[in-house]
Amino acid sequence: MEIGKKIVKIRKDNKLTQDDLADKYYVTRQTISNWENGKSYPDLETLVKISDDFNISLDILLKEDDKMIKDISKGQKYNKLFKKFVVTLNIIGILCLIYFATLYVLHDTSIRNPNSMLPTYSWDSCGFILTIGLIPLVVANVMAYVFVDAKIKWLKIAYFIPSIICVLFVGHYLIFANEWTDESKSELVSAFKCSANGEVYEYQIYYEDNSTHKDVYSVGMDDNDKIPTSVIDYTSEETIHESIEKYYKSIGGMCP
Repeated sequence: MEIGKKIVKIRKDNKLTQDDLADKYYVTRQTISNWENGKSYPDLETLVKISDDFNISLDILLKEDDKMIKDISKGQKYNKLFKKFVVTLNIIGILCLIYFATLYVLHDTSIRNPNSMLPTYSWDSCGFILTIGLIPLVVANVMAYVFVDAKIKWLKIAYFIPSIICVLFVGHYLIFANEWTDESKSELVSAFKCSANGEVYEYQIYYEDNSTHKDVYSVGMDDNDKIPTSVIDYTSEETIHESIEKYYKSIGGMCP
């Protein structure tokens, strides 16, 4: 006998309606109807409760319903894979949060992107990354809360801690980003010219006064200048000038 027919028999033997059974196991009447018609099955936890409540062994409930056993086994397999995916996604989100939030809090521009072709992270770019990363992180937290088993209630709620922290950083970024950006001022400290192949190029060295309390320099140059920025040493005003001069000497030019 299929599990659905057994549930019908149990219900009728105990003079219960579908609504009564639905209330007992915290599901809808339609769910009970689907169980009885074989359209869906109770989960294992509910089956154990039915077994205990009506004093029927689990073996008898599951006996002769091979299709349900296969479906439950398949569902358990996919459920385990899904839980691993959710947990992995959540861990990745937490690690990214820790990394970018640390740079954001410290206003640290000294840690470079692992891809050396990209510029250094700045505090405001980290804030922006936190902003765009908030939605997937919240989704991961919700999925973890819903689909990952945790018998301890506070442990399931703890999944949302990364999202809460991220919300605080994002709120701080959105409120204070413009204000902090205005605090950064660039000051022209020197200018010079270099020549090569009959062409003359102008350079300006700027000192950026920002909240990192570090010496940060930038270089202004002609739009048609093709000097690779990777050859410029931005450590100080002197190293900038020396590295540019060295480059021009290597191509037969000069910086008087």
